[in-house]
Amino acid sequence: MVTNASNQEIKKVFKNATFHLIPSGLEFAYVEYPGEVIDVASCVNIPAEFYGLKGVPDFDPTQMYSGSFVSDSFQRDLTINAIYYDVQTGDIVDYHGGLHDIREHILQTMVDAESAFEADPRISIRAMRFKARYGFNFSDRMDEVLRAGVAKYVTEPGPVSNSFNIPKFFDGGYALNSYEVLEEYGAFPILFAPVADTSAQDDYKTYMISTMKQMDDWEANGDEFSRNLYIAVILWPIFEGADKEKIQKMSKEVLSQQSKTIMINDEDMDDYTDLFILEKMLEEDLSYEDSAKIVTQNEFEDAYDLLVLRSLTDENLTDEVDYWTKMREELLYDEMDIAA
Repeated sequence: MVTNASNQEIKKVFKNATFHLIPSGLEFAYVEYPGEVIDVASCVNIPAEFYGLKGVPDFDPTQMYSGSFVSDSFQRDLTINAIYYDVQTGDIVDYHGGLHDIREHILQTMVDAESAFEADPRISIRAMRFKARYGFNFSDRMDEVLRAGVAKYVTEPGPVSNSFNIPKFFDGGYALNSYEVLEEYGAFPILFAPVADTSAQDDYKTYMISTMKQMDDWEANGDEFSRNLYIAVILWPIFEGADKEKIQKMSKEVLSQQSKTIMINDEDMDDYTDLFILEKMLEEDLSYEDSAKIVTQNEFEDAYDLLVLRSLTDENLTDEVDYWTKMREELLYDEMDIAA
């Protein structure tokens, strides 16, 4: 909820409001009601970077808050997200033609795309995600600006910010569309630098299309899988021909390089390394006892899912998938039945 009341006025109205400071310096109020928590935010001022731009009303760029819904609307990323609903009158308030853009399936910013991306490069990332998710098209200007400056816009938010935003591309059932959009605008090899050269190869593209489509199918069917699986899928071809010892040596370097654009913390790096080594073990000729131990390892489910995904473009893995599917059902699900 957005209000033209100041934080001080919010405190007077909502006695149980608690305020939370975000890195930009803005404060948001959380107001608790029985069974729900409402996020209440004061109107924010127009970004200082927009001062003097065509179509932007005059404002004081030194102020953080505005008390004006018009000013607040310029803080939104896209016109489709700058539409307000007046809870008192029931009116829809649309300052930037967002309703028109929804009807026409157009994504565009409130000001010139270059100015918007320069002020907040995360907008370019969110715009590509919305394009992938909803099938909208960019305005001609946004398309032009993004293609020209994609390397800058997808790296400037930094690896921590990207670690929050990029996984959303591969979650929710539109992983394939996301991959294709990131590829179309040249963002994929920049965000996933370890596979920058590999990603241009036809075999890699076929592999990615197959795996992303299968992940979307799993999502549609309600099948559970790790939300971090996408990183393993994208990076695995680097390790394809390596043995376990080489994977152990390569993994830290590969993951450290990946972490320069999408942050991977030390604990997750260790987990990915274990996963990649375990993935190679799934291709080995193991005894029943050794196989049973592998099925109980923490990373087995991810390794199994990755094996299934790899088999879509590598029929040499069919026997391995059949074997581990039977082992998984025999050991994991039998144990679950016993526990029940």
